[in-house]
Amino acid sequence: MMKDKKLSGTQLYYNIGPTSALIMLTGGYVVDYAVNSNVGFVDANFNMNQLTWVGISCLLAAPMNFSSAVLLAQTNAITFQVLGHVKTMLVFLIGFLFFNSPLTFDNLAGITVAMLGVTWYSKIQMDEKK
Repeated sequence: MMKDKKLSGTQLYYNIGPTSALIMLTGGYVVDYAVNSNVGFVDANFNMNQLTWVGISCLLAAPMNFSSAVLLAQTNAITFQVLGHVKTMLVFLIGFLFFNSPLTFDNLAGITVAMLGVTWYSKIQMDEKK
């Protein structure tokens, strides 16, 4: 879509941002309300520490989404997905290394399969460039 419409990453982000925010706010509230025994995040009592971390998370999410749009404009969808898997693997590994998150067999198997896929994709990309 970006190449067909000749949009830059910034233009794409600017155009889909409000719609994405609206969908996530309404959908997030409905799901949160259903999952948490009819108590949504609007009804919860947050302390200042929790609100600070939510704010920091939002501040970090904005540049992350922007860089994703720029990356997608410069590469193709497959490369973008491969990098998404690398990011997920890093989240599991960082959680294990720094936050004592358990590394289950499923997590380890998923990381291994994803690494094999990333390696295979990289090899295919390098072979095509030769």
